[in-house]
Order: sequence, then structure tokens, then C-alpha cells
Amino acid sequence: MRGPLGPDSGPPQPEAAPSDEELVRLVLRVLAGVVALALALGVAAAATRLSEDEAPRAAPAVDNEPAGVIGPTPGRLVGPYLQARTRALAGARGRRSAVVSFAEYLDERAVRRTLASPGLQVHALLVAPAGGKDAQVPPEGLGSFLRRQREEAREEKRALEELLPTVSDPDFVAQYEQDLVRVTALARWLERPGPVVYGAVVTASADELARLARRPEVRLVDVAATDEVPEAGRARGLRPEEAVSVGEPPERPTPAGSR
Repeated sequence: MRGPLGPDSGPPQPEAAPSDEELVRLVLRVLAGVVALALALGVAAAATRLSEDEAPRAAPAVDNEPAGVIGPTPGRLVGPYLQARTRALAGARGRRSAVVSFAEYLDERAVRRTLASPGLQVHALLVAPAGGKDAQVPPEGLGSFLRRQREEAREEKRALEELLPTVSDPDFVAQYEQDLVRVTALARWLERPGPVVYGAVVTASADELARLARRPEVRLVDVAATDEVPEAGRARGLRPEEAVSVGEPPERPTPAGSR
């Protein structure tokens, strides 16, 4: 009898089960797809992290400084900072404020000679007594600053000498003895202070600042984005001994012979 599907039709035959070899190949293809997907996701995530990490490093050095501040923050590497700020000065136009850092400590006469220019205005001097704290003083106030520092060092020395015999705690004794050595050296240095100025806050045209930067006694002209003069305490220079990292050493060292 002829069936509905034709003379050669019969009942449907069940499909043959895949062999072990075919199953292995199928599992391997699935695993390969999973591995490829995982690698692709990993590469994408790494690329995203890399672009996020590179963005801050590619930014100019000054972008990380607080608004209204000229100069590097403590901990920055000095070499890269000098290079970045030299490029910033080369691209500056118009009148700008800047912090000038000297290659060595200068006295008042040398500072006046270095900064003598009709188009340049000096707003403050950056000073550091040997063994003392950095300070920013008016251009005409250096002498009174040094006298005040000398009197304060003498008073601190007398106070420590009176305090030490009354202290018994070994830790306090050791700390006060270190403080006494430091302030004694500072007071002695201030009796006949040497050159103390390591920088200045100025305003001038970008061309004038570029000429100033070429002087041998100038280490860096750190130019700002505008001609706005930073407030007191918001201008930072590089002391001559800050060679590797900003803020190291934390203060100008005292000459060995003055201790």
C-alpha cells in the first residue's frame, strides 16, 4: 500500500546520538568562546583604567595646585616640575605674576641687582634663615625680619634652658635637648646672618620674565596663569637645597660649624 508520503516513506528514524569525539569538540568550542569573551571584557576594563590613570598624569603640573597658589606642593619631584614650569613660561603671554627661585641664597644687594628692571615689580621676598622656618616678607622688611627672628631665637633658648632642669621624663628631655641645640645654632647664625633670600614674588611681562629666567643666578621662574598676586603664604619657591623632592629637607640646614 502506498503511504501518504510516497512509496519509499517509512516511520521517522531517530537521530543518531553524537559520538564522544563530537561531544568533546562541542565542549571545547564553548569553552573557547567563554575564554574569548572574558579576555575581551578584561582588555576593555584595562583600557578604561589606563585612560583614567593617564588623564591626571598628562595634565600640566600647575593643574594640581590649589587656586591662587604659585609653586609646587611638598612631595613633588623637583626635576619634572622644573621641566613642566619652564615649558609653561615659554608659552606665557601678557603680564603675569610669578615666583622666582634663585640657584643659591642671595643678600639684599644681589637680589636688587638681579631683579632690577623697569617693567618688573617685586611684591615679596622668600627667605629662610639657616635652621629656621621659611617666611615671606615685604621687600623693604628684610632687616626687621632678621632682628625679630634673632630676638625670638634668644627667648626660646632661654626658655628651654630654664625648662630642661625641671623635666624628668626621658622622652621630653631628649626632645627639649634637640630643640635647644637647634635654637642655639639658629640664634648664633642670626648674630651675623649670611645671605637669606631664596626667592621673590614678582609681576612682569612674559617677555621680561623669560629674560629673567636666563640669568645664571635664577633657577626657576614659576609663572602663574594671570597677573594676580598671590596672598601672603600662598607663594612657594624652591630652596637651593631642595634638589630631589619638594620640602626635603623640611628647613634650610644649619652650617656644621654653627652647632
